[in-house]
Amino acid sequence: MTLLSSGGMTGQLIRDELRQSGGNLVFPDSTTRWLADKPTGSVILPTDYYSKAAVKQVFASSFTGSGATWNVTVDLGIDFPGRRFVVCIGALAAANASQVLVVGPNTLASQTLTLGPGQAWFNVSRNVTGGILYSAANAVTGTSGTLHIVFNQSVIRFRAVVYAISNIGTLFSSNQNGSASATSTSTTVNVDTNGVVVAMGFKEQATAMTLTGVVEDSEALVGGTLDMVTGWQNRLASQTGRSIGVSGNAAADIIGLAAVSFGT
Repeated sequence: MTLLSSGGMTGQLIRDELRQSGGNLVFPDSTTRWLADKPTGSVILPTDYYSKAAVKQVFASSFTGSGATWNVTVDLGIDFPGRRFVVCIGALAAANASQVLVVGPNTLASQTLTLGPGQAWFNVSRNVTGGILYSAANAVTGTSGTLHIVFNQSVIRFRAVVYAISNIGTLFSSNQNGSASATSTSTTVNVDTNGVVVAMGFKEQATAMTLTGVVEDSEALVGGTLDMVTGWQNRLASQTGRSIGVSGNAAADIIGLAAVSFGT
């Protein structure tokens, strides 16, 4: 869900989007600037809040290199109280003799990331992995920081997509699925009242992908022929077994999917 795209807008609508149960809204402060995407200058009501959402993709990039440990500088956006980060990653390993796994310790701006769901697959020619990590609320500060990810073997391609989310609670539900040879896969997650779902998928030998059950907002090649897609859905009603799916073009190959949900 996002805020209205036109017309009048009340402070309660903005507070609901931010999941603030009470307290005053200040225009501007760090929280209202973050929601309006206005780090400096005047904040204008209601126009700066049209179509804004309290889930923001603050960073997305792919990298080439070689090593089991990856350190990349990522944008974190405006720092504000109640911020939590969700990080989606994908990687292609140098060797294909065994699964490439995220082993950690993994951090964002020197703060521990919890490893959530993910998939790792290998076959005679490829070895890929993907998954979701998340920070504790209010743990990560600043407008940029180092994302530190450790694998069990050398990785030659790496992609990270980082989301900042306002006032979500601890992990409510997570799930994953995948295959060493398929064109699609699916899973389900339970959703809490006023919940947020974040999902990511990846497929080898693909140049186009579709993510369902969330609003897709990022797709790019991790490197070579490994495609990765991410998306989210905000302020959902309580739900059991929300379906999340991913599909990719080209022939059947390695495909994976991970999804998480957070409550208030």
